[in-house]
Amino acid sequence: QTQCLYQEWSAAQSAWQNKWRDSWTYDDHGNQLTELHENWDGSFMNWQNDYRYTYTYNDQDILQTEMKEEWSSDQYTWEKSRFYTYQYDDHGNMTGYVMQMWDEDTQTWVNFWRSTWEYDDNDVWISSLYQSWDKDAQIWINKMRETRKIDKQGNWLGSLYETWDKDKGIWENNFRSSYTYTSFGAMQSGLKEDWDYYTQQWVNVSRFSYEYDERENLIHTFNEGWIDSTW
Repeated sequence: QTQCLYQEWSAAQSAWQNKWRDSWTYDDHGNQLTELHENWDGSFMNWQNDYRYTYTYNDQDILQTEMKEEWSSDQYTWEKSRFYTYQYDDHGNMTGYVMQMWDEDTQTWVNFWRSTWEYDDNDVWISSLYQSWDKDAQIWINKMRETRKIDKQGNWLGSLYETWDKDKGIWENNFRSSYTYTSFGAMQSGLKEDWDYYTQQWVNVSRFSYEYDERENLIHTFNEGWIDSTW
């Protein structure tokens, strides 16, 4: 796919009207090199740049960097916005990324956010750590972490999400999710709970369930919210 065009129907003009379009380029290995987003200007009847992405890869065709630029209609030029650098382990698992923002004053990329992921011996994703950059102290500050529970079949049984209390210097519960599966390995139900800091208890938020026929086809979904202590 090299381009996608989005149009809306105009009943008044009985015609399709351009809205936006995306364009992509690729290298000889099929790796995406660029992505360009443009909006249609109905007044001037032409396409106007909005933003674009540029990607780089290593010799093994693994994504290394991603840069976002935004179009300045005043300066008629591309302005740097965000830059992502991706990391991997020896098994090829993505272990995280660092996001940097462009600083116009210093004309340099400045740390902003990073994510770090861990895997078990079977290369199953088991935890995530999210941190923001403190430019004054020049250190990474914990923000949130996710710890996943995985069964022997590799099914994701749920996650615990915690936020960092910088005053206490400890992780505190935020919310958690749990899931069940059918005998043939399809997800059957899910539950989300929030942590009540005052009562120090888990509180129901929402849940869902899936129903399958004898051929294991999904035929019904059911979603509920916890309201006034009842589903």
